[in-house]
Amino acid sequence: MSEPQIHSRLVWLSSPESFPLDFHATVSGRTPEEIRSLALAEARAFYGPTLEGTGVHVLSTRVEPDPDAEKPGYYRATIVFRQVTD
Repeated sequence: MSEPQIHSRLVWLSSPESFPLDFHATVSGRTPEEIRSLALAEARAFYGPTLEGTGVHVLSTRVEPDPDAEKPGYYRATIVFRQVTD
């Protein structure tokens, strides 16, 4: 049996701006609207205030009951954002 072939390629980036960064915002709230608002505020703090016009996309979202909440009915969410560059 032959060994599997593994191919990799090193890509040199033309500038630091072309390196994509995933930002994970973890927030706690009672409703989907509250969670979205808090996560967008965190993403704006990281990517800048013009978030909507800079190619930032949501990659994934995970929501679960918040075990650290002082009252029941709160949810903790981790939302992964990525700024897509050309």
